[in-house]
Amino acid sequence: MAEQLKAQVRTHTRISGIDPGHKRLWIGEEAVTYRDLVLAWGAETVRVPVEGDAAELIFPINDLEDYARFRAAAAGKRRVLLLGAGLI
Repeated sequence: MAEQLKAQVRTHTRISGIDPGHKRLWIGEEAVTYRDLVLAWGAETVRVPVEGDAAELIFPINDLEDYARFRAAAAGKRRVLLLGAGLI
């Protein structure tokens, strides 16, 4: 995804300060400049209460690792069903 967007993605990172006037943020003591900034604050994953044969085919997506698992499982499939909104 990062390559497609030509973006640097840093997951599980705590930012200690942001200076939007100079387009700079700090990760601890490290100053990082940016052109555009997306702050993804995170969220609780909603578990769909489904039981039965297809229960293992439900993929909640809340981070890049979840998305990678979904993409691998969807490879070669002709149809998928997306429920909800948010990260998708």
